[in-house]
Amino acid sequence: MMKKIIPLFTTLLLLGWSMNAWSFACKTATGATIPIGGGSANVYVNLTPAVNVGQNLVVDLSTQIFCHNDYPETITGLRDLQRGSA
Repeated sequence: MMKKIIPLFTTLLLLGWSMNAWSFACKTATGATIPIGGGSANVYVNLTPAVNVGQNLVVDLSTQIFCHNDYPETITGLRDLQRGSA
């Protein structure tokens, strides 16, 4: 009996913990939306100067994607995109 209760309790705990992420929706610069609960969208960025093998590339996505909390009165969001964080 205990072997069935522990996985069930763990699953419910993780499900409840991730519910806060369900309040965010995002929109790209091209107008594509990512609804609450997740999804995907293409985001296009200019990669200049050219990227060479063995080099690191820092891409600023703050002008290409915007996410907002649809339920700010009940769920506090601690994540945001910041320009120029290198």
